[in-house]
Amino acid sequence: VIGTSGAGKTSFVHKYTNNSFQENYKATIMSEYTGHPLNLDGHHYLIQVWDVAGQDNNTNVTKIFAKHALGAIVMSDSQNQASLERYDYYFIYRAMKWKESVDSIQKFLDGTPLPCILVENKADLLPQDQLNEMGVLKKAANEHGFIEAFKSSAKTGYNVKESMEFLLREIIKRLEAYEKEGNNVFAKEKKGVQIDDEMVKAHKERK
Repeated sequence: VIGTSGAGKTSFVHKYTNNSFQENYKATIMSEYTGHPLNLDGHHYLIQVWDVAGQDNNTNVTKIFAKHALGAIVMSDSQNQASLERYDYYFIYRAMKWKESVDSIQKFLDGTPLPCILVENKADLLPQDQLNEMGVLKKAANEHGFIEAFKSSAKTGYNVKESMEFLLREIIKRLEAYEKEGNNVFAKEKKGVQIDDEMVKAHKERK
């Protein structure tokens, strides 16, 4: 989970994995890791969710924690768009920069771009007419290679499970297609499940 600082990435992850919410979190430094058991469509999985710090100068950190990823969520804060002009500049431009960063660092196992969804968080603070308006968000997602766009609220849980499981189903579908072609999902450095020495070192440095 990547995106602008203060967008609610940590709250989003905690809501999905623990169904918990706090009004105030300390800003994430480097990254936070959560392992989460998941029962989806009758199958059991253990997923890794990385909550990556959102500072604009965090490119090197993103490189470390995105390089084994199988999918990504780019998140922004709905309250950072006070007007359509602000929305166009702040949200779309900066969200696309995060997407471009991931695309340049990591590909899916078959060499295609990672499945990535666009999420505008803190939807509980939006008036009803803006909550239901998805035109600009969907347009931005379609134009920049996202597989879907959502508005969410980590506070109320609105679209948290729905957006996460949409992405997870897409990842699983692609993994199954990759395996059907005779490939081993866990070959090539066990992408998607390995925590390597570089990640461990980065976690130690932030403490």
